Amino acid sequence: MSVPVARFRHLLVMASLPFWPRAWGPAQRAHSALSARAGIASTPSGTDSLQKAADNLFAIWQRAWMDSHGERWGSDAQRRHPPLLRSNWNARSAYRHCHRVGVANIGESSRPLAKGYSNIGAERTAFSVCPTWSLFDDVEGLDEARDMDAMIAPKYRAGVTAARRVLLSMLRQALDRAPTDAFLIGQHVRFLLDEAHSDPAYADRVQQALQSCASDSWWCLALRGYVQARTGTWQAADSSFAAARTRMPELVRCQWADLRPLLGTDVDTPPTLQPTCEERTAFAERYWWLADPLLGDIGNERRVAHDERLVQRLLHAAFPTDGRFFWQLARGSDAVTRMLVRYGWPSASVWGGKAEDVGHSSWLRYHSSDEQPPYTTYEYAPGRIQTGPDSAAIDHPFAATAGSWQLTGNHDRGASPEWWPREHFPRDRPLTQLPDY
Repeated sequence: MSVPVARFRHLLVMASLPFWPRAWGPAQRAHSALSARAGIASTPSGTDSLQKAADNLFAIWQRAWMDSHGERWGSDAQRRHPPLLRSNWNARSAYRHCHRVGVANIGESSRPLAKGYSNIGAERTAFSVCPTWSLFDDVEGLDEARDMDAMIAPKYRAGVTAARRVLLSMLRQALDRAPTDAFLIGQHVRFLLDEAHSDPAYADRVQQALQSCASDSWWCLALRGYVQARTGTWQAADSSFAAARTRMPELVRCQWADLRPLLGTDVDTPPTLQPTCEERTAFAERYWWLADPLLGDIGNERRVAHDERLVQRLLHAAFPTDGRFFWQLARGSDAVTRMLVRYGWPSASVWGGKAEDVGHSSWLRYHSSDEQPPYTTYEYAPGRIQTGPDSAAIDHPFAATAGSWQLTGNHDRGASPEWWPREHFPRDRPLTQLPDY
C-alpha cells in the first residue's frame, strides 16, 4: 500500500508516540498541537520520487527476504538443515497461526492458550502475534534484531543495497532543500545505519548525519541515543536519551512515559481512568528504578532498550509498511507495537511459504479482517532477561523481595516454553537471580 510522502509527516506524528487503543480520541485532538510543538510536520519537495524510491526498496527487500527464507527453511532446506530445525517445523506452524479464540478480544489474561503459546491480539482485526523465546535455533549467529538484512542470502543483497542507496541519495537531496525536517533526518539516519552493516564505511556517514542534525534538539538526541544503543554503547545512549527527555515538548514527554503497552494494561483502560501526565511520569520513574539490572552501573540498560524500541517503532511506523510489518491499525499494528515495545525486534521471523499465506489470509478475510502476508513466527534468541518487577513491588518497593523479579525461565536454552515474561531484553553479560536469605 502506498501513500504520498507528504502524508508521512502526519503518519510520523501518529506513530511517534505510544497512542494506544481506546485513547485515540484524546490522542487525535493532541496531534496538531504535538506536530507544531515537536516540529515534525514539515513537507519537503520532491515527495513523489521519494515515495517511489521507498516503495521500491521495501518491495525488493521483501522479495529478497522471502526468497532467502524459502531456501533456508523450505521443504528442501529442511532435509539439509540440522534435526533441531526440522523438529521445530510443526511448532513454528502453530506459532504462525496463533489466532485468538473466536473473534472477540479475549484479553491477555486468558493466556496461556492451547499448544503452549500465547498471543497478543489486535483490537480492530482478528490478526494476532505470538512471540516465542524457545524455538530460536539458528546455528550461524544471525540476528535480525541487530541487522535487518541478517536473513537475506548473500546473492540477493546486491539488489537490496542498490535500492537502499538510491533512497539514501534522494533523502540527502531532500535534506538539502529541507535541512530541519525531522522525518527526513530520521529516515536518513535509519537507512544509513541499515547500510552500515554491509558496508562499514557508512558508519562514518551515520555519525556525520547525527552531527549535522538540525531538527529539534530532543529528536536529534533521541536519534543519537538510538544509534548508540544499536551499536553497543548503551551507557552513552543512556545519557543521550536522558537529555532528550528533558528537552521533549510536554505532550511528547507525557506519551513517552506511558508504560501501559509495556505492562499489558493498555487494552482495557477506560479513557476516564487513564493516568495524568504527572502520574505517568512518576510511575515511569519508579518502574525504571526498580527495573534497572544493576544499580551499581552508571545508567539504566533496561531503560535504554525501551527508548531504543520507541525510536525504532517511530521510524518504521512512519511508513504504511516497511517490507516486514504493516503499520496500520486496520492491519493489526497495535499488536505488533505491543510486541516490539515489550520484547524488541525479533531475532528471526520464519516464513511458512505461499501455501500457508493463502490459508492464513483466507482465515482473516472470513473474520472480516485485512490480509497481510507474509505470515511468520516471531522468535527471540536465548539470553534475554526480564528485569521488570511485579505489581506489588511497584506499589511497595521497600517491601520487595527476590521473588518480586523473575529474570529468566530457568531453561538451559534461556527460556522454557512455559515462561511468559511481561517484557525482556538481551544482555551480553548474564545475570543470576539469587534467593532471599
